[in-house]
Amino acid sequence: EQVGALFTRGVLLDVAALKGVPMLAETYEITPQDLQDALKAQKLTLQPGDAVLVHTGWGALWGTDNARYQRVSPGLGTAAAEWLARQDPMLVGADNSAVEITPNPDPQL
Repeated sequence: EQVGALFTRGVLLDVAALKGVPMLAETYEITPQDLQDALKAQKLTLQPGDAVLVHTGWGALWGTDNARYQRVSPGLGTAAAEWLARQDPMLVGADNSAVEITPNPDPQL
């Protein structure tokens, strides 16, 4: 909220469309391969400083089933988050509440 204005190229990685569904299953863990396949399918590349937004379809629940939206969600797995970080984005966002998969399948995280 205190960052101020950001200006950069935005890249939407539509993982739900890649999988042929309007919404990923609530336990779906997005992998680095999913992100790479979405880029390829959309004929895109990532550049340092991009704003990377991940579409899971989960945003459709916002305002219609808030309890489900907050309780669980598909999202980035640790390996996908690490892969994205190596691409040097300005920011990463998603249409779920936590960006990563919730709860994480690894009980140690």
